[in-house]
Amino acid sequence: DAAINPGNSGGPLVSVRGEVIGVNSAIASQTGFYSGYGFAIPIDLARKVMDQIIADGRVHRAAIGVSVQNATANDAEYVGLPDIRGVLVQDFSEDSPAKKAGIEPGDIIISVDSKPVEYVGQLQQQVGFRKPGEKVKVEVARKGGVRKTFDVRLQAVSAPRDVASRSSETVDEAG
Repeated sequence: DAAINPGNSGGPLVSVRGEVIGVNSAIASQTGFYSGYGFAIPIDLARKVMDQIIADGRVHRAAIGVSVQNATANDAEYVGLPDIRGVLVQDFSEDSPAKKAGIEPGDIIISVDSKPVEYVGQLQQQVGFRKPGEKVKVEVARKGGVRKTFDVRLQAVSAPRDVASRSSETVDEAG
């Protein structure tokens, strides 16, 4: 428990053992002072970004070209999932690799390369920092309990996205 002071953004978040575990990025405070919720970028994510900048001089972002939202109880029931998990495919970007591979609106993405996908952020993390052009195996649950796996070649995300103006429920160009 430590106060996050103005100007601390970019500084290390340190564990009780002295290990750097994150990079301080923001504080949400109702008072405008030092008490509230602190936010930090996890160190493994910061390291991936750093490694890409050192190796290539820029950060590479990859996507499968879908608009998604977290699956609801109704979505899970529709595709025969025993519990609420995964992300619902709503739409596709232009030239979407996911659409080309055979993924359809209404499919629920439940894993990428055999790693479970429980929610949108997990999908973004599993795909976003891979290299464009790389192939991933995307498993979906489809109406009637059908499970299918598709080979999807990742596309580059070329322009920065405006994350501040987006709904928290829907994410375009999700990993």
